[in-house]
Amino acid sequence: MNRPRGSSQGAAACKDIPWDAVAQFVILQNHDSNPGEAGLWTRIDWVDLADMAPWTWAFCMSLYDAASADAAEAVTVADRSVPRTGCNGFPFSRMKAAPLGYTFDEEHQ
Repeated sequence: MNRPRGSSQGAAACKDIPWDAVAQFVILQNHDSNPGEAGLWTRIDWVDLADMAPWTWAFCMSLYDAASADAAEAVTVADRSVPRTGCNGFPFSRMKAAPLGYTFDEEHQ
């Protein structure tokens, strides 16, 4: 599993990002200064969406409060075969490309 370093802007942040592109998941350690679940581990699973234009991929926050990276990696709640209900009984969150020229401004943070 690859282990690049990472961070996030805003109130919540993460560090130490193990990810597995073949198994389609990422493990994030919640930053120690996060207002909730500080220092714990999060697992996010994703799936490619074929024939669902304009949506190209979707993600599921499978777990956000694991005691260790190994515990987060062991969780298998996401069911990619049914993205409409495969995230703990809820749909995966669908994503699509931002329009050309789109910028994220401070008003939307």
